Amino acid sequence: STSKNEKNSILYFKREWTFWLIIYDKQQEQYQIEEICSANTVSNFYSFYKELPRISELKNTDCKKISIALFAGYIRPAWEDENNQNGGAYCFLVDNDTKHATQGDAQIVDEIWLDLMLMAVGGDLNKIIQDGDSNDNEV
Repeated sequence: STSKNEKNSILYFKREWTFWLIIYDKQQEQYQIEEICSANTVSNFYSFYKELPRISELKNTDCKKISIALFAGYIRPAWEDENNQNGGAYCFLVDNDTKHATQGDAQIVDEIWLDLMLMAVGGDLNKIIQDGDSNDNEV
């Protein structure tokens, strides 16, 4: 059972956040989108994050692009979701050519991904985007 002090120390997000697995089949030009897990507290978020593969470990195979997304609530990472009709996307391409990539490169990619997620769940990313966006879109 959870004590009263433990309940008071739980840090809840203003909204729930959902991790998604996205697999794009280039040959069939189809997306497969699967919900991985949702977090409404900081401790849930970190528990789930620690279990996910690092972004630098995701490898495209057999004409399939694999990615992980983090979206507010249960908004699906698909343009067909009405919540995304006026949305946008930020994509970061990283050269994962093993001839040129170093362990330090992978660590930097993973740190940037974690920083972006923390800014999103903490509301800071929203503030940064809105400072340069007159549409007042929310992340």
